[in-house]
Amino acid sequence: MLPLLLALACSNGAPPPKSASLPVVVGEVSQGPATIRVTLDGEVLDAEEAEVGAEVAGTVLAVPARVGQSVSKGDEVILLDPRPFRIALEQADALRMAAEADVAVRSAALDRARASQLR
Repeated sequence: MLPLLLALACSNGAPPPKSASLPVVVGEVSQGPATIRVTLDGEVLDAEEAEVGAEVAGTVLAVPARVGQSVSKGDEVILLDPRPFRIALEQADALRMAAEADVAVRSAALDRARASQLR
């Protein structure tokens, strides 16, 4: 009797809350391929798109290729001013020729020095 009195004393007179019922689905389990879905944020790029740049710096004279045009390896896409490169090549050739002349002069001097030691 004591438990009944305690239960009545603790209750506020309201009926106990009804639990929310959830639908139950029954199905057969079978073996087969599973589908996995992944959702990612990002940007889709064309597989044929590539960034193009020159191997050297220079002044652009022309751009023969147009945006969206198909190009192959070796196709001209940017035409740079060749004058600075020609000048640099001529300067390098002049330095090479001066160095070759210096080697020839020093080689001749060495030959003369060796010949004078043999006398």
